[in-house]
Parts: sequence; C-alpha cells; structure tokens
Amino acid sequence: MTMILVRWIEHQVKLLRASNYDQVDVDHLIEEVEDMVSREQKELRSRLHQVIKHLLKCQYQPKRKSTSWIATLDERRAAIARKLKRVPSYRQSIGPLARQAYPRVIRATARETRLPPGTFPPELPYTPEQLLDEGFVP
Repeated sequence: MTMILVRWIEHQVKLLRASNYDQVDVDHLIEEVEDMVSREQKELRSRLHQVIKHLLKCQYQPKRKSTSWIATLDERRAAIARKLKRVPSYRQSIGPLARQAYPRVIRATARETRLPPGTFPPELPYTPEQLLDEGFVP
C-alpha cells in the first residue's frame, strides 16, 4: 500500500469518526474496501490451497510423507488461525473458499505427485474443521 493511499485512508477514517459524512469520498472508499476484501480472500484461498494440497499428498502418498510437508501444513494453518483471530467472521468463508480452490488444488497436486487427477476425490474430502485442525493429517 502506497503512503499516499495510507494517508487518504487515514483521512477518510478521520472524517468518518468526526461524522463528516458529506466530505467522505464514498465511491472510492467503497472501491478500496472491496479491493481489501478481495485481497484478503485471495490470501486465505492461497493458504487453504496449500493446506489441502499437503493433506492430499499425505493421504495419497503416505510413504513420501515428510517433515517438510507437515511443517508447511503447520505454518499455513497457523497463518490462517492468526487471520481468523483478527477477523473471526472469515471462519464462515473457509468452506466456500476451500471448495472454490479445490479444482486447482487437484491439478497442482497431480502435477507434483505425478498421480492422475482422477486419483483424487472430485469433491473436497475435508471439512473446514479438518482443514484448520493442527492434529489432523490423513
């Protein structure tokens, strides 16, 4: 985020706190908030992508399960947990974002494992709770 944008946002917040609604740049503020939500969802979807991919690798290549796979799972889950702690309402997005990411996860996992894409279930096989559970590794 550029310094100019930060200053503009700070100014908009100041106007809102002072109830100077007629001076708020509403159209641009809406655009910025929508863009922020989009970036947050993209980041969360990316982390879920990594979690799902590593769970599939652990499940479908158990003999190759490594400490680096588990470390990646732990790190991505911890990052998601931090985000959910900051913004608890994102918890309800976990399932839909994971299901949305799943087709790309299958393709990426198939490339990395050299297993046919049909090896993996056509629908996301993990619940949102399993995706976030640090103790869950198939």
